[in-house]
Amino acid sequence: MDGQHIPLGISQQKFSKNIQAVTSRTLDLPPSCIEFVPREKAPVELDPSSHYFVIGTYNLEKNDQTAARTAAESEGNDMIAVPPAPQERNGTLNLFSIRADKSLILVERLSYPSAILDLHFIPGEPIFAVASSTGAISIYTFSLVPQTVEIKPGNIGLKAWEWGIRHIKMHQVFATNVLVLSFIWLSYSTTADAPPLLAATTSAGEIYMISFSDWDFTGFQILNDELPINTHDAEAWCCAFCPSTHCLYSGGDDSWLRVIDLNLAALQEPESTDDLIGQANTIRGHDAGVTAILPLPYRQQRMFLTGSYDDHIRLYSWQNSSGCPLPKPREMTKLNLGGGVWKLKFLEDRPMRDGPGGHVKFRVLASCMHIGAKIVEVSLVGGGEWRMDVAAEVNVHESMCYGCDVLPLRSGVKAGDEVVEPEAKSQGKEGAMTVEVDGEEKRNSLKPPSSPGPGSWGGKLSPKF
Repeated sequence: MDGQHIPLGISQQKFSKNIQAVTSRTLDLPPSCIEFVPREKAPVELDPSSHYFVIGTYNLEKNDQTAARTAAESEGNDMIAVPPAPQERNGTLNLFSIRADKSLILVERLSYPSAILDLHFIPGEPIFAVASSTGAISIYTFSLVPQTVEIKPGNIGLKAWEWGIRHIKMHQVFATNVLVLSFIWLSYSTTADAPPLLAATTSAGEIYMISFSDWDFTGFQILNDELPINTHDAEAWCCAFCPSTHCLYSGGDDSWLRVIDLNLAALQEPESTDDLIGQANTIRGHDAGVTAILPLPYRQQRMFLTGSYDDHIRLYSWQNSSGCPLPKPREMTKLNLGGGVWKLKFLEDRPMRDGPGGHVKFRVLASCMHIGAKIVEVSLVGGGEWRMDVAAEVNVHESMCYGCDVLPLRSGVKAGDEVVEPEAKSQGKEGAMTVEVDGEEKRNSLKPPSSPGPGSWGGKLSPKF
């Protein structure tokens, strides 16, 4: 591929459909995922003019056999059938900052020995995990790191501190021929020192729950006796967790949406003999693979959004108000976005209203593959009727849009009649948020990342920044 661009898109203060890219930056490899440093841990006091975000990239190295096959096909020639040779993937982690003048600055780039498919910060913490194409999950932190500064004359080497990425630990969770396609962090306990917990989906169509031993991430355990808590008949593309119902959702290439009720008591009590998995449900109704799931934080109804390869975003509602219900959810509305809906994220972390006594509204940022990114408004318009509309869109890519994120509103900023819009940022091949991922080839072997190890910390990693 010929390089990837990361654009920064800005809309007007009063919401406008015209989102323009004001700046962009070419990456070394195709980007696959992106996330801003949590506002709570961003260095606003020390560096108020900058906002930081991390991008993971995915690169598939073509071997000689693939090149020969491509050339033969372009010339209309047949090739003798032979087993495909393994193809290797690699990637990078890129830390960027957005300056006050809207410029994008590459702060740091770390090489990674396999492709990166997903990354997420622990909510409210400077710690994030990376999912790889070789069955590994790596842990990093955003923190001040020492830098060597040369002062002239004399060339005296001194230590300075700059914001950067530090490697904590890499865990080989699955076999090296398994892709960790996605993961989420789970909030399951009110205890501040409860060990970190995540759910991960794989190319084998399986969903696992993984608990880390402590906040140093020195060890891990696959729960449920190391068995998957749910399975799909094809790749499991995504998962999501609803804390209010304790439901874990997963979507697969088999076009199914699966839901299970998690017994959180079994997680909080190590000696508990209760089963981790409770009631289960399978939801049909998608015409292609389910690629995105987003529960809505709306107390009056238990609702969630889904995205699919069939180009639609759908809104579902459970008909009872508590627990993880077995009855089938009702499809409230759907909207054709014109492209596969790969990712869904909220622009705000709470529902909005048009004004005093106005209609409830959510704004969602959707990564829509070959047509770019769209902002969708999900609104309760009265009489129990919901509708979805495209509020804004941007499409400056030449290939697929697989990831986007939004700079969160500062704490204390309230959404109202005139909303100060967050700055939508996206990643992509030409001008925005794109990456092309070819999932047909075999994976390369895992090697240690070329980044600082946990030994450079000199102390215990605390969950508090």
